[in-house]
Amino acid sequence: MWNWLISSIALGTPIVLYDGSPIMPDYYRLWDLADEIGY
Repeated sequence: MWNWLISSIALGTPIVLYDGSPIMPDYYRLWDLADEIGY
């Protein structure tokens, strides 16, 4: 995973780290988070 983070930084991609359950409170939490950030 570390290699993915470093490669993303090298390509100029923003990194979003999410600490918690990806399916709480519903299964769309990660998609909602990406929508809030604008990706």
